[in-house]
Amino acid sequence: MNSETSQNSAVYVFAHNEAAGIRKSIESILSQDRTNRIDIHVINNGSTDNTSDIVLDLAQHYPNIFLHNLAIGDKCNAWNFAVHSLSERYSSHIFMDGDVQISPNGLERLLNSIAENPSLNAFSAIPYSGRTRAKQIAEMIRHPGVAGNLYGLSDQFVIGLRTRHVSLPIGLVGDDSLVGALAATDLGRISDWQTDRIKVLQEVGFQFDSISIFSIRDLSHQFKRMFRYSRRHLENRILNLFLAKNIPDQLPKNVNILHKLYADQIHVTWRGMNTIFDLIELAKIRKGLPLDRDEMQKIN
Repeated sequence: MNSETSQNSAVYVFAHNEAAGIRKSIESILSQDRTNRIDIHVINNGSTDNTSDIVLDLAQHYPNIFLHNLAIGDKCNAWNFAVHSLSERYSSHIFMDGDVQISPNGLERLLNSIAENPSLNAFSAIPYSGRTRAKQIAEMIRHPGVAGNLYGLSDQFVIGLRTRHVSLPIGLVGDDSLVGALAATDLGRISDWQTDRIKVLQEVGFQFDSISIFSIRDLSHQFKRMFRYSRRHLENRILNLFLAKNIPDQLPKNVNILHKLYADQIHVTWRGMNTIFDLIELAKIRKGLPLDRDEMQKIN
């Protein structure tokens, strides 16, 4: 790996109850950074399993691994911590979920792309696993956005986030959708949207363990995931309403404020089998009911 692109770089790994996969996730980074020049910040947000013990065990052998335990189990809160409390000492920033592994050579390619395109805001990896990966990739190429599992942000964009005190609302589902919007609008309104501010890197991928149709546990997770997809769909519409008239600096600290302001302005439209999930989630949003905390962390 080119030392010039790695010596001042950080990977922020978001982990919530990731004991089953956090070791593989971190090792996929270590295997591509044999000189340990890239700092790995594991942000353990609200885990109740032994995620932190696994990370601490690895940190005993690798001085570039750092563990941060946050009490609030919320990915947006963890993202805010990375941007506003950790990022200032680095010039390249990679954000990664604790249940995925980065593809071989993907780390170097991602860092090189950030270094070679300083005027861009975001750099997204693509899924290398999953039953719907082809559809996801085609959509990302058509409408460039950020895949929350693995992406990079340029330093000038992160500096803008810090100096303007832009934070993601705690409780928001679909942090990646909002990060993509902030990058595409260059921290402006929806009318400022330019997709060429985001680069989708087809040579950089992330992998995760796919669900099994023979596993009751996996099928249960998939059912709950449908509610999260609906919540994200509805909250994206709310965010569009907000960013049509406001700048990101004015985003509230908690998503409940957005719900109160805009929930009555959105309505469910026909989306096939997703419609019933949309109806249930919109009713919950209007009543101020959050998703279960443990079910908010990942949308794969």
